[in-house]
Amino acid sequence: MRSMCSELGRSALTLRFLMALAALLIVPGVASAQDAEPSQIWAGSFEVPTGDEIEVIIRVFDAPGGQTATMDIPIQGVADMPLDAAHFGETAHFEFSAVGAVFDGEMVETGVIEGVLSQGGMEMPLRLRRIELEEIADLGPERPQTPVGPFPYQEREVRFTNYVDGTEFAATLTIPDGEGPHPAVVFITGSGPQDRDETLFGHKPFWVMSDALARRGIASLRADDRGEGGSGGVLFDTTIEMLATDTEAGVNFLTTIPEIDSARIGLIGHSEGGTIAPHVAAQSDHVSFLVLIAGTGIDGRSLMSIQLRAIMEGLGVPQIYIDPQIEAQQRLFGAITGEAPRDEVLGEIRGLIEMQMAGQGDEATIQQMVDQQAVMLTSIWFRSFLMFDPRPALEQVTVPVLAVNGSLDLQVPPDPNLLEIDAALARAGNRDVTSLEFEGLNHLMQESVTGSIAEYAQIEQTISPDVLETIVIWIADHAGL
Repeated sequence: MRSMCSELGRSALTLRFLMALAALLIVPGVASAQDAEPSQIWAGSFEVPTGDEIEVIIRVFDAPGGQTATMDIPIQGVADMPLDAAHFGETAHFEFSAVGAVFDGEMVETGVIEGVLSQGGMEMPLRLRRIELEEIADLGPERPQTPVGPFPYQEREVRFTNYVDGTEFAATLTIPDGEGPHPAVVFITGSGPQDRDETLFGHKPFWVMSDALARRGIASLRADDRGEGGSGGVLFDTTIEMLATDTEAGVNFLTTIPEIDSARIGLIGHSEGGTIAPHVAAQSDHVSFLVLIAGTGIDGRSLMSIQLRAIMEGLGVPQIYIDPQIEAQQRLFGAITGEAPRDEVLGEIRGLIEMQMAGQGDEATIQQMVDQQAVMLTSIWFRSFLMFDPRPALEQVTVPVLAVNGSLDLQVPPDPNLLEIDAALARAGNRDVTSLEFEGLNHLMQESVTGSIAEYAQIEQTISPDVLETIVIWIADHAGL
């Protein structure tokens, strides 16, 4: 992004920092947990130009060739991110080349390092203090809605198999106390590799919902995505249609559990999960209701264009700078969906990144970002996502549907998505549809000020109590509880 004034420039730099981190979260292979215990652990925070505090945790490992280090950024959901050229002694240095950041500091007293983190023309003071391993649990943002035991229900670690391709999934089966069989739901995560709780920025929305449902007598199954946690497979080598068979495998698994009523199994899908849910319902005889949370009603390519425009407008970026970004994005997507040669796709990726960097990154940083983005953007999954249209499946869904969205959702804006979902279900002749737009909520259904992605981590609330209550009551009513 380019800027006409210093304030826009600062916003653009901050956006690049945050978006670069967000991009890294969904690119496989960029994080690698160490097996060894760290020899040093450092924690501190720095302030970005918007005034936000970014807390970091750095683990240092001794290796034959010198030190290595990883970084956690709790508020961004980043864990075990490898750092480059790390050294911690009387002086300290590391590079976070993925976002073009470099830190240099020195030990000013025992257990305290002070220095400057430089990134994209910004210089941010960073003070690190040495901590013990057990202190890490006390760091990071507050998440008061995350469930805390003891729980008035059972939780079982289970495994099930998608027999279409043999992929095995690790999951948590939650079963309410009391006499069954119980109604149940299968959770479906949003885009990118997600764990069973759909953990994002320290929030665990699926665990929060599972807990609330269990207390109302509703069982649930939440599984790690392909390649995450204990599940097999590789998500980025998988189409949306194949991901739908993963969910169907979960539904089929529930029908084998004696405590579950196989006639009362529903799906809760968030974001991309809300796109997959209707596809599963159209194929399976075992799905009796759907809850679509910020689900999409249009094809992925159109959605991405609307999303980018909404995010940039929310940041106050002038229209003259938004239109070239949209045009560059659509050229890239056209190359991907048109099965253009890889070199052409890489060229479009480079052009888009250079436009976003606006002269702020060196060649090495830009090339690394191109390489990392290429992993996702040229994947089987992303091409499938761009081309997938949920409307044909929605037009076959006749089971009850609850569709909810937030008025401040910049990733899946309610207009046109809720409108298209309603229209497609009407064409199916579905007479039991509840479609709700909640005022002031973002893509995660949090009470928000602007809906900006940057707010997700700053908000302590995981999900609006109004939304949570609406979902629980609606499912209970349709399950006959």
